[in-house]
Amino acid sequence: MDERKKTIAGLEAKKQDARLSITLIQEDFGEALFSRIRGREELSGNGEEYLALQKEIADSEGFIALIEADNLRLKELEDEIRAREQENAALVRDASDASIRLGKLSLNDPEFEALSDPYKRQIDALISKIGDQEEKLAALEEKNGTNVFAALGRGAQGMVFRTLLSKNQQSLEKLYQTLGEKLVRSDGESLASDREITDAIRDAAALREKAAAAAGELAELKGERRKISDAFGAEGGPVKRIQGLERHIAHVRLDLKQVYRRFGEAVSFQAETPETELGKRFASILTDDDKPVLEKIELLRSTVNDYEIQIEKLKAAIAIDEEKAFVEKMKKNIEDHRDKIKTAESAIAELEGRIAESEKHIKELESLL
Repeated sequence: MDERKKTIAGLEAKKQDARLSITLIQEDFGEALFSRIRGREELSGNGEEYLALQKEIADSEGFIALIEADNLRLKELEDEIRAREQENAALVRDASDASIRLGKLSLNDPEFEALSDPYKRQIDALISKIGDQEEKLAALEEKNGTNVFAALGRGAQGMVFRTLLSKNQQSLEKLYQTLGEKLVRSDGESLASDREITDAIRDAAALREKAAAAAGELAELKGERRKISDAFGAEGGPVKRIQGLERHIAHVRLDLKQVYRRFGEAVSFQAETPETELGKRFASILTDDDKPVLEKIELLRSTVNDYEIQIEKLKAAIAIDEEKAFVEKMKKNIEDHRDKIKTAESAIAELEGRIAESEKHIKELESLL
């Protein structure tokens, strides 16, 4: 490989490095200039684009902040809902227990006979059933024996009795609870003369109110959670949305860098001609601290130009040598063709001589006829 081509490749790499340095310096320079002329972006010639891109970034960052806040709130809601559900479940149990206690206390109180009478027959029937089932279960558990099949039968019977017993006990408590709740709703406190029942009604009412209030607050929290979750679900999860906005911001920042570069480039060029209208306009935003930057840009431009001149000279020298080599090659081809012509002419002359000899011999032979 021609060493000059290696030199050109090296110069091209240096030229690209110098141009990249110019671009980076112009970007930083343009950004610094924009920070000075904030509020006077019209000086740049790119002011509208600059403001639009800055707004896009600010809006996207604002959206990210909102998404992060919603995501944080969603996590807080999950924790709060979990705690409230446990609290609400405890209040519901307490309210149920209070209503059950109230139902038991009021069942045989004559002051509540009108309210409790519809439930009394069912309750008495369940109490009777429960008593019978408890006796049968106790009797079954007292039986013993070595017969395996009999033991299995007793076990199955015991399971049935226990299931029925549990079901009836739950039904009984439900009737007591229903009766207690009815007393609370019907202002049973005004009918009660027994202090214990009065206190029980007050306790049950207070717990019902607390449970209802807690349920309402829990519903509000779940509603807020659902609203945030639905928004995330419709537009993608928070992580996906934030990643999309971050990619958009990165793209806009690249566009903004181009605005900075163009402005830095324009100012650096116009700084060389301060007498022009643009030169005078940009001079108002330049300071003495900008001189080293402008000098560096000018030096790098000059360096790029020097590299380009060296590259063009080397390319021209290579082209000249290639043209010379081509000329030499053509000359050699011509000489080769001339040699071939001389050889052909010699062969032609030889053939013509042989033709002449043959014609002479023919004439000699014809003279003998």
